[in-house]
Amino acid sequence: MRIYQHVDELNDRDGIGNDIHGLQVIFEKMGLSNSIITRINNSRHEQEVYSSTKPPKFFSDDVHILHYGGVGYPLELFTEIPGKKILRFHNMTPVFFFKDFMNEDIYKTFERNEIRSYLELYSLNKSIHHILSDSIFNEKQYLKIVGERNENSMTVMPVIRNYPHANNKSDCDLRIGFIGRWAPNKKIEDLLFTIFFLKKINPKYKLVLLGKRNSVFQIYNNKLSSLMEELDITDSVEIHENLDDQEIARELSHLDLYLSMSEHEGFGIPILEAMGLRVPVLAFASSAVLETVRDAGILFTKKNFPLLSELIHKILLSSNLQDLIRKSQLQRIQQYNDFPFEQKLSQILRS
Repeated sequence: MRIYQHVDELNDRDGIGNDIHGLQVIFEKMGLSNSIITRINNSRHEQEVYSSTKPPKFFSDDVHILHYGGVGYPLELFTEIPGKKILRFHNMTPVFFFKDFMNEDIYKTFERNEIRSYLELYSLNKSIHHILSDSIFNEKQYLKIVGERNENSMTVMPVIRNYPHANNKSDCDLRIGFIGRWAPNKKIEDLLFTIFFLKKINPKYKLVLLGKRNSVFQIYNNKLSSLMEELDITDSVEIHENLDDQEIARELSHLDLYLSMSEHEGFGIPILEAMGLRVPVLAFASSAVLETVRDAGILFTKKNFPLLSELIHKILLSSNLQDLIRKSQLQRIQQYNDFPFEQKLSQILRS
C-alpha cells in the first residue's frame, strides 16, 4: 500500500500545507510509503512530489487523500485512478465576506467557483470511502452541502501539528498581535478599532499584524490603510509580511496578548501557536474558533471595542489572571498534542 496526498497548491505555511506535512510524519512513523501530487508546488520541504500532469502509475491497493479547500485540483485524475479515496475536508470561506471588496467581475468569478465547489463535493461524495474533516465546524459545513452520510464513514481529526511549550517574554510592552492574511473574513478593521481604544487607555499600545496582503483584496487593503490614517494609529501598527516559521514564532513570543476578530475559520493554527508560547488569547467566538479555544483563553460574542479594550488592559495588568489563562491554554495544547492521530488513521486505512 502506498499513500498519495493530492492537493491543488502545496504551500508550507498555510493550514493545508501544515496538515500534509503532519500526515507525512505520521505515515512514515507507521512505515507507510507516501508522496504528494499537486498542480502547483511552492514547498521548500524535501519530499517526493509529483505533478498532477505527470502522475506515477497507481495500483488498486493505493490510498488517495484529496485535501479539499475549494476548486482547482483536476478531479478527473482523482476520481478515475484505482485505490481507496479519502477526502480531507478543509475550510472554504463563504464568498459573501468578499462582496464589498472586489470589483463585480472578480466577485462573480468567486461566486461561480463557490457553486462549482459545492457541485464537486456533491458529485464526489458517493465515491469517497471516508470523510476526514479537520474540525467539527467543517464537518457540519460538509454535511450541509452533500446531505446525510453514514457517520461511520466520517472522522474529525485536527490539523496535524505539534505545538511546543515555550516561555514568552516576562516584561509587558503592550503588544497585541494577530496572524492571518489580509482578507475580509479576518476582520482586520476590528483589530484597528480595538487598538484605537486601547491607545486611549495607554498610548504605548501596539498592534502587530503578521500576515500577507493579497492583491485580489486591494480594495480591502486600501480601506485598512485609510482607516489607520483616519484613526491616527499608523505609527502604532507594525506590519510583518512573508515571515518564515522561525520568524513567526519569534514575533509571537514578543506579544503580550493574541487577539482574533476573525468571523470565519476552519481551524485555528495561529491561536494554538500563541497558546503554546504562553501568550494569552482573546478571540471572537465564531466558526471553528469556538472549538479550537474551547475552555482555554477567553472567548467573546460581541464586538464592543471600548469594553474589550478595558478587558485587555485589565488582563495585562494582572499577572495572576494571565497565569490562570496560560495554565488553561497549556492544558488545551496538550490535548491537541496527545490526539491519537496514528490510531485514527490506522482505523480508517483498515476499514
